[in-house]
Amino acid sequence: MNVKTGVFIGSLIGVVVTSAVLLSYVGYEPKNYDDCLLRNMRSVHTQLGEAQIALACRDKFSVKKKPKGRKLSPAELEMLIGSTGLGYTPDYYSGRIYNGNYNLKITKVFIQLTINEQDRQIQRVYMDDNLSIAPLQVGNFGFPVLSGSKNAHYEWEILSAEGVTI
Repeated sequence: MNVKTGVFIGSLIGVVVTSAVLLSYVGYEPKNYDDCLLRNMRSVHTQLGEAQIALACRDKFSVKKKPKGRKLSPAELEMLIGSTGLGYTPDYYSGRIYNGNYNLKITKVFIQLTINEQDRQIQRVYMDDNLSIAPLQVGNFGFPVLSGSKNAHYEWEILSAEGVTI
C-alpha cells in the first residue's frame, strides 16, 4: 500500500468514525460547543476523527459576532431626517428618523437638544443606542430629558450617528 492510499483510508476511517459517533446520538441535541465535544469524542481513537468532530461542533455552535458599528460620514449623516417632540409626558423627548442610506443600518444617534425659554437657552446632548433603523426605512427614537418650562421651545439636531454596513 502506498502513502496516498494510506492517507485516503485514514481519511475515510475518520469520516466513518465521525459519522457513526454523530449518528449514535440522534435525538440528543448538545447545548453548546463543549457539550458537543464531550459527547462525540468518547469513542474516537484517531486524530483525524477528533479533528472532524471538532470541526463539526465548531460549525454547529459558531458564534456569529455582531457587526461592529462605525461613525457615519458627513454625507451619510445628511441622509438622516426626521421629526421630534415631547411625548405624552414633559420629561420624554421622542421622534422618528428616516434613514435615507441604502446600505447602512442605524444603531446609535447623538442628538443635541436646545431648549429655548424666554430668558435663557439650554443645550444638552442625548444618546439613543437602542436603535435598528434599516436602510430606506423610518424608525423611532427617544430618551428621558430634563424639560424646560411650560412655554419652552425645543430644537434638535443630529450631531452624529453610528451604523452597520449591510
